[in-house]
Amino acid sequence: MSTLLLSTPVPADVASSIGAASEGQHPRRKWLLSPVADLLLILNVAWPLVVWLLVFAGMSIHQETLFWQVYFVTTPHRWITLAYVFLDRQQMRARGPLLIGIVLPALAACGAATWATGTLTCLLTVDYLWNVWHFAAQHHGIYRIYSRGADRPSRITLSIERWAFRGIVVYVSARVAGGTWAWPQLDQALRQVDWMVLGVAAALLVSVIARQRFQVTTSLGYLVSVFSLYGGMLLAVNQQRPSLVLAFATAAALFHALEYLGVVTWSLQKKSGTEHGWLSRLAVQAGGIVVAFALVLGCGAWLMENYWSGGWLFLNVAAAFTHYAFDGLIWRRGGGH
Repeated sequence: MSTLLLSTPVPADVASSIGAASEGQHPRRKWLLSPVADLLLILNVAWPLVVWLLVFAGMSIHQETLFWQVYFVTTPHRWITLAYVFLDRQQMRARGPLLIGIVLPALAACGAATWATGTLTCLLTVDYLWNVWHFAAQHHGIYRIYSRGADRPSRITLSIERWAFRGIVVYVSARVAGGTWAWPQLDQALRQVDWMVLGVAAALLVSVIARQRFQVTTSLGYLVSVFSLYGGMLLAVNQQRPSLVLAFATAAALFHALEYLGVVTWSLQKKSGTEHGWLSRLAVQAGGIVVAFALVLGCGAWLMENYWSGGWLFLNVAAAFTHYAFDGLIWRRGGGH
């Protein structure tokens, strides 16, 4: 979700609903779905259990976790964006040519790379780099959704907070990617920078606690969950614990995809009874629709991976690029939602 809620990341119709819900409602009770669903899907409070299982239960549990994560969580969270857009009558009326124009270059890039090199390796590098920013923007966007009504920081504070938040996630992701570099001097320098980044994260957390007057809010809970995850991952890289880094990275991928599916479910619920065409009809059973989509697409992805791996990789990379680009449009304020 490359630029989820890039500036003040929330769809226009749901932005108004958040404002209305926050009036007269204590911020600590401002849930998007429900307390249990938010805690498990969006705040992802169970991620430490995932890390613990992956570290202490051995590689067998890791392979099983990876299977479910890739096919039934990560892949559906990318593909659901296409359904979310193309089934939305209002969105297609407003920006149909632009949206279709995004899909075609993604397919063309994958086709050109396959024709020129026989592989998609060069595009997988682009995918990783784009995905790093995608993770950072999504986490910050969801934090801002939860923060609405909890506090009113100044514009300067919001800007500093935005870039500090995203910079932390990007830095940790880059450290994970470069953790095996054979450059001892660079690694030694970065290990000192690691502590500075952790200090920035701690300072940001303290500033939010003070601004919210030590109240237990959903935005604070989300911030603690995200920073604990990425802080733990950074410490694992810093201390050169590859098995622990792998466990944290797997938990981060699950965190990212689950929260996206949760936010899509929440946004779908807001469209029930509206004039969004098929999307408003499906929104009546938003939670069930998202779960069914994940199960069907997960099974289909597994079959295609095993029986048409080259074609599936082609389609999945194209879908990933489309997913990133679409998110930069549909989740902006005034983006037609």
